This record gives sequence, C-alpha cells and structure tokens, in this order.
Amino acid sequence: MNRHLLISVFCQIAVGGLFLNLAPVTSDIVREFGVSYADVGLLTTSFIVGQALISMPAGYLSDRFGVKRIYLTANLCVVFVVLLLALSTSMVQITILRFFLGVVMGTQFIVGSSYLAYWSPPERTTLYQGLYGSGFNIGITLSFLLAGPQVELLGWRGVFLVPGALTALAALVLGFCVIEPRDKPAGPSVTLGRLLELPVLRLTLLGVCMSTAWATFVVVGAWLTEYLMVERQGIFWLSAVLAGINMAGSGIGRAMGGVAARPGNEGRALVWFYGAVLLAAAGLLVPAPLPVTLLLAFLVVTLSSMGFAPTIRLAVQDSRPGLQGTAVGYVLALGMILGSPQPSIFGWLVGVSGSFTVGFLLILTSPLAGILAIIGFRWKKAGIAA
Repeated sequence: MNRHLLISVFCQIAVGGLFLNLAPVTSDIVREFGVSYADVGLLTTSFIVGQALISMPAGYLSDRFGVKRIYLTANLCVVFVVLLLALSTSMVQITILRFFLGVVMGTQFIVGSSYLAYWSPPERTTLYQGLYGSGFNIGITLSFLLAGPQVELLGWRGVFLVPGALTALAALVLGFCVIEPRDKPAGPSVTLGRLLELPVLRLTLLGVCMSTAWATFVVVGAWLTEYLMVERQGIFWLSAVLAGINMAGSGIGRAMGGVAARPGNEGRALVWFYGAVLLAAAGLLVPAPLPVTLLLAFLVVTLSSMGFAPTIRLAVQDSRPGLQGTAVGYVLALGMILGSPQPSIFGWLVGVSGSFTVGFLLILTSPLAGILAIIGFRWKKAGIAA
C-alpha cells in the first residue's frame, strides 16, 4: 500500500470531521447565543465561501513554495483555528472563524490532492484521488457518530476535540514522515507569469464538470430532507437517514469513480456517470414509495460523486509541469463557486412555484451541464491533437 495514500486519506478523515461537526449541536448554539437557526446556517455558508476563495491561490502556493510545506502549514493552521473556535464566546466570532476554517481546510484539501497526485503511479492516479476524496466523507460520518460522547464530556464545544486532535496528529505525521516530491519544481521558476500557460478554457470546462459532482451532492443534502418532511409528511428520523445516505453515497461514489474510470477513459466515464445521474434524478420527479425515493437519492449522490476523481486526473493531465496544483485548485474552486448557490436557487424555485417538483428540475440541469462540459473538453483536446 502506498504510504503517501495512507497519510493523505488519514489527513482527510481528520479534517473531514470539522466540516459538519456543528450540525448535531445546532440547538445548543441557538440557546447559548440567542440566535436563529437561519443565523446558524451562515456558519456553513461562511465556510464554503472561504473554501472557494482560497482554492486557486492554494494550488499556486503549493506550486510556488513546495507542496509539502504548504500542506503541513495548512494542517497546523486548521489546528490553530479549531482551538480558537472552541474558545469563542460570540456568534460573530464563530462565523468569522468558520470562514477562516474554510480557507485553511480548502488549502489543505487542494494541496493534499496535488501532493497525492505527485506520489501516485500514473495508472492509479484516479483510484487514489477517489480514495482521498472519500476520506473526507468518512471524517464527516465519524463526527456525527462521536458527537454524543464529546458533548457529554465537554458541552457543545466538545465536538472539536477528536477532529482537532486527529488533525494535530496528522500535522506531526506530515512533518516527520513526508518529503517533497522529487519531480516537483518549486521556487522562483514558478511565478505568477506562468499562470498564462494554463489552458484556461479547457480547465473552465472541467470546472463546470466538477460543479456537477459538488452541486448535486449539496442540493440533495440541503433539500431532500425538507421535501421528505413537508411534502411527504415524513418523520424526524428521516433527517438522520438522509444525512447517512448523503455522506455514504458521496464517499462511496468518490472511491467508485476512481476504480471505474480507467486511465485514458476518464472523459467517456464522466459522460456515463452523469447520464446515469440524469435518469436517477428524473425519478425524483415521480411520486414513489419512501424506500424508492431514498434509493434514488442515494443513486443521485453516489453517481454524481463518481465524477470527482476522473475530473481531478484530467486537470492534472491537462496542465503544464509545475502548475498541476494551480490547475486542480482552479477546477475545484470553479466547481464550488458554480455549485454553492444552487441550494439557494432551489429554495427560490420552490418558494415561487410552491412545488418541490419544480425545484428538483434544477438537479437535472447539473448533470446535463456536466455532460456538455466534458464533451466540449474532449472536443477541444481532439482539436489540439489534430
């Protein structure tokens, strides 16, 4: 087993526990600070904004100063911000710190992906990226499972205990067990001027493709529970069931995408993945028994997440030596920027139309955009080869 893969996945499990770790203690935060549930929702928004804004700069920093150096620094910064969050005394402090947590965790994710790409055998790059991405979802799942014991021990701030300790351990491992990739150019030769060498149009198409893997996951996670609770008159436990479906489906999908998309076949695989998402998402428009609805939700999340690893591999392949981190950062940043507003658009459509069915039509547009983007990418590449 590749030790760099093990280290990278462990780092993702550690920080993944910090993404949604406040969800189980939302009511505690509302009571302590006297805020609304909508105010607590800003904590996720501020995190995503910070993560999206840093994605491309993080990739450039790893190309400029060395991937190990920035990877280690990002993990240390995560530990520092988590400590401040645990000591925060107001909602304003938490919201600002969640933004900075998004910045440092976004840096950690982008640079970790680049680091792993340099240490991956070419024929296993897609598989390794899929396993790397699934580590994040494992961390999220663990944060839900461990929330109860941590809260009983330390109150709601206890949810930072285990992921913070694991991230500190990950930083130690990175500091003593990791070396800079031998073929990784870093230093004065990697300058801002070299950004002009990036194939911006093709990377933009990959960013649209990445938004499918991101937006579909976020939309289903944000709104299917509301649909089950309101229109289907479900019961409260469905919220927990859906959280499990979303996390498990996304994690499984990222790993499966790495296995299914063989080297040289990434573009074709993405078309098949997103075509299957279209079919599964269309099923959500048709009234069906609850188990069928939950199965379709699982398929939508799993199949859309399968696009993560092959899209990363295409970004690495399509960039020049020394700019792989920047290319990956650009693709992920664009994917998050395009995908993040879609839950709000979904809510607006439901509010205007009064129908969840109209809202779920939005889910159909995401895989369709991904299919068109990857077809455009392959056409551009074919034109260059000709």
